[in-house]
Amino acid sequence: MQLVNDRNFIDGIKAFTNRIDFYEKRELLGNIFYDNVGIRRNKAALETVLDTVRQMRKELPFMGPSDKSKIYNTNLVEFIEFGNMLELAEIILVGAISRNESRGAHFRSDAPQRNDDAYAAHTISRYKEGVLCVDFIK
Repeated sequence: MQLVNDRNFIDGIKAFTNRIDFYEKRELLGNIFYDNVGIRRNKAALETVLDTVRQMRKELPFMGPSDKSKIYNTNLVEFIEFGNMLELAEIILVGAISRNESRGAHFRSDAPQRNDDAYAAHTISRYKEGVLCVDFIK
């Protein structure tokens, strides 16, 4: 059954158009993460990047691979990897926004203090009814 699901997934991706170059979006993602989601960060910048990532996820069906071949299709693999990058980027950003403190090497300029009472816990990310949720479990 998984093989059928995998084939359906690939066939769905091949049906995407490529009106938007996902390689340009991938480079943009790297640049905005480097500038705003590195060691020094703040809530406003994180939220702006999150909006950008969510917009990219909405545009994903317009960024499909240009190569529709079945063998040695690195374009398809890179597109799937880009989709995974966007999902992980959203998880990282929601977690970083939810953790309203500075901890370890990550410094929040808008929340410079460490807050052990609220955040000395594991961060658990999950989708609930299509919404990404973050919990801190001690």
